[in-house]
Amino acid sequence: MKIEYPVKIIQDEEENYVVQFLDLDEAFSEGATLEEALFNANEVLDLCLEQRIADKKDIPIPSKRKGKDIYMVSTIRTGLKQTK
Repeated sequence: MKIEYPVKIIQDEEENYVVQFLDLDEAFSEGATLEEALFNANEVLDLCLEQRIADKKDIPIPSKRKGKDIYMVSTIRTGLKQTK
């Protein structure tokens, strides 16, 4: 099952793309291009969720936020599954 979380992506002063996860405070990323930022965000999402599982912390249900500069990032590893 694909799990998607919303992120906000903006360009900083140096024209890098900065990724802020809206539902996972500890998760953030960046990239020199939008494509790189999204790829890096996918990896960060997997690592963040894996760490939460290892630490026996809750995994928040992804919100369905929409708006300017909001993108949906999904898990890329097949070992992560959403449970109810």
